Amino acid sequence: YGLLALVAWGYRRARGREGLGGGDPLLLGAIGLWVGPVGAVHVLLGAALLGLAVAGLMAWRGGRIDAATRLPLGTFLAAAAWPVFVLDLR
Repeated sequence: YGLLALVAWGYRRARGREGLGGGDPLLLGAIGLWVGPVGAVHVLLGAALLGLAVAGLMAWRGGRIDAATRLPLGTFLAAAAWPVFVLDLR
């Protein structure tokens, strides 16, 4: 939770606008309770990789990716949490 809250705070200070939804750090905190601290790191890495893959696919298909493009981190966190939980990557 603390890591994402710090990232959200830093982004807000640097850019003057929200970069993460208020629920994203809370969701990662809840996932961390479910899969443990090491599992939460795996979930965060998996979510970041999923987000990069979606952004790459959008760019490849001719979509415009810029600073205003929004990608739902919470969705990626939830998608990455399931395999970490099932495979028990603690």
